[in-house]
Amino acid sequence: MSRLYVLALASLIISSNTFAASLKGEISSNKVDFTVEALYLQPTNTGLSYGVTSKFIGAGELETGVVDQYLFDPDYKFGFRLGLGYTLGALDVDFRVNWTRFNNSYSDDYVLGPDSLLTTGFTPPFSNVPPVTQSGNAPADYSGYSLVTERSDLDINLDSVDIDVGQYVNINNRLRTRLFAGIRYAHVEVTQTNTSEGSPTFDPVSPKEIAIYSQTSKYDGVGPRIGVDALYYLGKGIGFVAQASGAILIGKDDIYGNTQHITSPFQQNNFLPFAEVLGEASANKKNRAVEAFDLKLGLNYMHVFQQKYIATIEGGFMATRYIDVVEKVAQAPEYVTNQNTSGPNRIGTLVTSITSSLTFNGPYLNLNIKF
Repeated sequence: MSRLYVLALASLIISSNTFAASLKGEISSNKVDFTVEALYLQPTNTGLSYGVTSKFIGAGELETGVVDQYLFDPDYKFGFRLGLGYTLGALDVDFRVNWTRFNNSYSDDYVLGPDSLLTTGFTPPFSNVPPVTQSGNAPADYSGYSLVTERSDLDINLDSVDIDVGQYVNINNRLRTRLFAGIRYAHVEVTQTNTSEGSPTFDPVSPKEIAIYSQTSKYDGVGPRIGVDALYYLGKGIGFVAQASGAILIGKDDIYGNTQHITSPFQQNNFLPFAEVLGEASANKKNRAVEAFDLKLGLNYMHVFQQKYIATIEGGFMATRYIDVVEKVAQAPEYVTNQNTSGPNRIGTLVTSITSSLTFNGPYLNLNIKF
C-alpha cells in the first residue's frame, strides 16, 4: 500500500513538473495567439419597465398602494469575442486586444386585466372600464376601452474593445497568474419601444387608439482597466481558470426618441412633446463615469501539437456589469384633489430621469491557438 502512495506522489510531482515545463515553454519564446469565443448571455436591467397597471375600486377611484409593474426578462442569446495576442517570452510579458460584441432584440406583451388603468410613461393612460363608470371622479385623460394590449420591443447592443499588457507570474508548479493593465472602450445602447393599443368596443363609433413611444439610451466611454487571470493545473492537461477585472470609463451618454399617436381621439395635449421632455431631462447633462466589472470561472484543456502549436479549449461562466450605464426619462400627469367634486384635477406634468445598471451573464466557450 505504501508503494502505491509513493507511486501516486511521484506521478503527481512528475505531472506538475511537466505542466510547469509546458508553461515555461509556452512563454519562453515569442508567440502569436488568436482566440475565438462564443457567448450565450442574458442581459438584465432594472429599468426595463414597460407598463404599470392599477385597479379601479369605484367610480374613477384607483386602489392606492397596489400596482403591477411589467418588467422585461430577456432570454439568453448569442454574442462573440475575438482576441489577438503576442507574447514576449524572454520577459514573460504579453500584449492583447479583445473585441466583444452582443447585439440582440427581444419582445414581450400582455393584455390589461379588467377594471384596470395602464400607464407607460410617455403615452396617454389607457383604461378598460366604460367611461360612464368614471363620471365625476376620473381625470379627463382616462379613456375607456374594452380591450387594451401593451407590447414592448427591446434592442440591446454592446461593443467593447480591451487593449492590455500582462505580466506572467508562476506562484508554484501548479498556479500561474497574469497581472494585466490597459484600457477599455465600450459602446452600450438600449432602445425600448412600447406600443399601447385600445379597442373601443364600448363605443363602436370611436376609432381604435394606438400610441407608440420609443426611447434610446446610448453611452460611449473609455478608461483604464486592471485585472488578474489565474490558472491552476488539475492534471492531464486540465486546469481551473478564473479572471477578475474592473474599469472606470469616462464618456458621454445620449437620450433620444419619439412618441407617436397613430390614432388618438382624446387628450393629445396631455403629454409634453418629446423634444421638450428631453431638453428638460438633459439640460445639465455632462460627461460621467461608469464602472465596469468582469468575472470568469471555468475549466480549460491544453494540448501541444508537434512541439510547436498550443491549442487550448476553455469553457465556463462569465458576468459583465456596467454600473448606471442606462438612462431613461419618463413623464406622468400631476394631479391635485378637487375639493368640490372629490376628484383629481390635473395641474401639470412630472418629468423624471433615472439611471440603471446593465449586466450580461451566462456560459462561454472559446478556442485559443498559439503558434
